[in-house]
Amino acid sequence: LDSLGDKTVIADFDPKPLIEGAKALREIDASANSKDVLKLALEQQRTKQAQAQLRQHELEAQNLRYREQIMKQQQEQDMKRQEQEQQNWQQRMKAEMEQKQRLEQQKIQEKQKAQQQWLKQQEQLNERNLQRRKEVEAEIERKKRESMDYQAKLDRETNAMRVKAEMKVK
Repeated sequence: LDSLGDKTVIADFDPKPLIEGAKALREIDASANSKDVLKLALEQQRTKQAQAQLRQHELEAQNLRYREQIMKQQQEQDMKRQEQEQQNWQQRMKAEMEQKQRLEQQKIQEKQKAQQQWLKQQEQLNERNLQRRKEVEAEIERKKRESMDYQAKLDRETNAMRVKAEMKVK
């Protein structure tokens, strides 16, 4: 592009197609059917515009269907994701509940075991106390017998001495 004052010159411009187009227009203008050709060209142009508008409407409708389909797929995916999240949540809650139940059961078992051990210890302690009491009673009974035997011996000796003393006195 070169500028010469207020005129602009395009260096590689080919005016040949423009000249041919102007020549074709003059020939159409000079023709007797020029009005019919113009009407036909206008009708063809309107038809092309109508077809273009129809195509545009079809594309818009297709685009709308495509967007609706995408939205539907997105909604389905969202629903599936929400269902999966719900299932995951339910599984977590179930697992937590089962864990709590296991822990509670374990506590109960441990408590029962501790109670059983305590009862066993109490039984053993009671058994030892009973055994000890029997031993003490047996010891008391043995000492009582020994004491009675000793008393009987003393009484015999005392009686024997009294009889001897009486015999000596007589």
